[in-house]
Amino acid sequence: MVTLFCGHPLLLLPHLRKNVPSGAVAALNEDVVIGLAQDLRPLNSVGSRGFLKIAKSLIHFGAMYGDQDPKSILKHRTTLKREFLHKLVDAKRNDISMLVGAAPQFPFFAFTSDMWSDKYRQRSFLSLSIHYINNNWKLTSHMLGVDEFTEDHKTTINIRQQCRPILSKFFGNNVDDVMTNSWIVTDSGSNMLHIFEKREPCLCHRLNTCVEGMFNKKPTPTATQVANAEKNGREIHPKKFFSFKESCPRFHGALVSIKDVVTYFKQSSLNSKLTSTLKQEVATRWNSELIMLESYLKAATESDLRPHFGGGGTPANDPCFFMLNFLWYNSSLENPFTATLHSVGGSGGMLMHRAKSYFANCSLTIWNGKINKLSNIDNESVKELVDFLRPFEECTKVFSQDSQPTLHQIAPWFHKLHQHLEINEDDSDELKLLKGQAMICFAEYCKTSTMHYVAALLNPK
Repeated sequence: MVTLFCGHPLLLLPHLRKNVPSGAVAALNEDVVIGLAQDLRPLNSVGSRGFLKIAKSLIHFGAMYGDQDPKSILKHRTTLKREFLHKLVDAKRNDISMLVGAAPQFPFFAFTSDMWSDKYRQRSFLSLSIHYINNNWKLTSHMLGVDEFTEDHKTTINIRQQCRPILSKFFGNNVDDVMTNSWIVTDSGSNMLHIFEKREPCLCHRLNTCVEGMFNKKPTPTATQVANAEKNGREIHPKKFFSFKESCPRFHGALVSIKDVVTYFKQSSLNSKLTSTLKQEVATRWNSELIMLESYLKAATESDLRPHFGGGGTPANDPCFFMLNFLWYNSSLENPFTATLHSVGGSGGMLMHRAKSYFANCSLTIWNGKINKLSNIDNESVKELVDFLRPFEECTKVFSQDSQPTLHQIAPWFHKLHQHLEINEDDSDELKLLKGQAMICFAEYCKTSTMHYVAALLNPK
């Protein structure tokens, strides 16, 4: 048996790969689950790049040096911060500096930047990323910095000044040259328009703003406001004369009711009992209305929303009714929702029929609040909205890529969306009104330029 390799037995170990018994693998994974549970970490941590890197290093370390006490090997957080963190950051920064300095298109780069705030500590942050073609002609990106924004006012000048020290760490004295020749992509906030001389709007933000305009929640201009605008020579944008609540009451009722149902399911812990959990609409999350509607349709039609009620005549494709049954089945008798159902009388199939008929005038008080009338959740309305919104999500996903070019996709996708918004004869009355508002918003926020068509011509994939 060979025990030495170049005079050192340990050097042979990396070249030997043993078949690991299934029992040993199971025991290891049990320890992983226990460890994550002890630290209150989600199980999906095992798939993250950071966790896998740590696991790979620990496995290699154990193979080289045998069983060790982790406490004697792994340093304290203070030591990690003082001795390792800054050294690793500087090394990584130097690596990136060399890569961007050797880029074929230097000093012509693309940057993306955004700002956000920590609502708990009221701190603001500025991020800056770089995108370029490397020496292997592959599109590459790096996060250059996420720095706390220390200025009191988020003006264009202050934002530009905060970008300079971030860039100087990678470009040294070439910062002015880079900022003059490079393009930056930002949202359309007035303070983000002139950070660099050359700028393109983030079209994912534009799409999201377009969708927000479709579901306009603001009151329409009054006659007095219109008269004052005309008197002062101002024109009120046509999109402001559309009220989603007033123009599309069926769609609006479905959205509001589903949002209330999702809120109740989350607050009452019923959401955890669903195989497919319900997702709430979040104002800062792109396409969150679609995510919420799709989660409702999926959860409301799955088997665990069809509890053990017998009897014929069960509405087999009524998500709203399945949600009602699920609430009845998983709630205690003390719950006012359940008490209301029992007041209808009967059980099993009889309960289902009578509860169904009770929907029309039923407004149920739950958890010190009110769920809007569940009869507003019309299955066909939800499906119409899902079909209407899904192309916007698909377009957002295409535009959000950073590992391959997307500029050539803009003109074709905007053409697809424009066709999608055209009114068809078989559209419902509310969908026609919604499409009309969508077309107005789309024309304002989703504009193409010559550059987009040239990009599509050069890369017609």
